[in-house]
Amino acid sequence: MGKGFPGILLISVLVTLVITNFASGGIEYRPGGKQHMKSGNVSGYGSRNMRNLSEDVVRKMNGERDAFFRSTEKVRQYIFMKERELNNELSKTRSDVKKALMLQKEISELESIFDQKRIEYMINIKKINPDLAIRFGSGGASIENSCRE
Repeated sequence: MGKGFPGILLISVLVTLVITNFASGGIEYRPGGKQHMKSGNVSGYGSRNMRNLSEDVVRKMNGERDAFFRSTEKVRQYIFMKERELNNELSKTRSDVKKALMLQKEISELESIFDQKRIEYMINIKKINPDLAIRFGSGGASIENSCRE
């Protein structure tokens, strides 16, 4: 093993953790689930108990969420695929540094595309429900209920 391998391995693990956190975007998504939200009890938007949402608001928020996941499906698949390639490369006894760096560059570009779509989604959700607070920080972006119970 070369001198740089432990550093590259550590970076790979950290990148994987960050990607996992960013990819979730603080949003619970249940593939194929029609039960994203119910009026009076909304989950997946940072608050377990947002009350008094009309059926129309719930329907619109669910529609935005579904559209977001459909529009990011391919980019999320590509990120996953490239992460696997990078992890496979880094697990080799003699990793190809150029290939690993190229894969990481591709992952970063894909993450950027995903992040742009996520911000668009968050702003669209905020238009539907102005009571939601949008945060962007070290844990990635998230949408939370700005009202305190």
